[in-house]
Amino acid sequence: MAPIHLYKFSSVSHHTYESIALGKSWYSSPTKLNDPYDGQLPVETTVSGPEEAFGLIAKLTEQITGWVGGKMKRLPEQGNFQEIFDDFAGEYLSSQTIPGILSLTANPAHLLMWAHYADSHQGIALRYEFSEESVPNISPINYQDTLPTLHIRDYLALSDEVYLDRFLTKGSSWNYEQEWRGLSLENDSYYPQPGKLDAVIFGHRTPKSTVAAFKTILSSDVSVLRAYPSTSSFDVSISRDMG
Repeated sequence: MAPIHLYKFSSVSHHTYESIALGKSWYSSPTKLNDPYDGQLPVETTVSGPEEAFGLIAKLTEQITGWVGGKMKRLPEQGNFQEIFDDFAGEYLSSQTIPGILSLTANPAHLLMWAHYADSHQGIALRYEFSEESVPNISPINYQDTLPTLHIRDYLALSDEVYLDRFLTKGSSWNYEQEWRGLSLENDSYYPQPGKLDAVIFGHRTPKSTVAAFKTILSSDVSVLRAYPSTSSFDVSISRDMG
């Protein structure tokens, strides 16, 4: 179950204003995120022989068409079946729709999160509230030390496990983010917010003019908070904005 609150860190941009004004969230393409493995995990295409290659291509032809027929005719005639299958598998993988990603975190007080994702404390964190009655369609990231082993034959099965490996797995070095992730059908698009926006947290370096501009579009039931450097630990302390 998701925590009661999850947070979306952001620099201040037109997407940030639009997200609040429209009541929507921006789901980015994985190729634009800062982890080169996001949605780009390597897929093994080695097959045992022409028979397996032919069988997998037959499954692929149910999803892509065009030059496929010619490749199937050539396969039995070619000695290098692996090269032909690799070509075929690459075409299939490149044709797949890449979902959009909304990255949230369970920890709004982590110093690195403010540094990396909120423009060095000049940005904001949007706080979304959830309840048991409105559990969002989001999942926690699985952090691990080793790359998942994905093979094209498993990928074609379209199982939940393969989907989880591809889009919900990150290296352990990212575990400080405590990420929860939403996935959408299309990337670089707006979708409904994952929960009720109940607070906006401004970094301790966010200009007062920026705070004032946001206040003009915030509903009266949205709290305005500030993240200040903690006096007792290398974190931030969050309290009501007094400025």
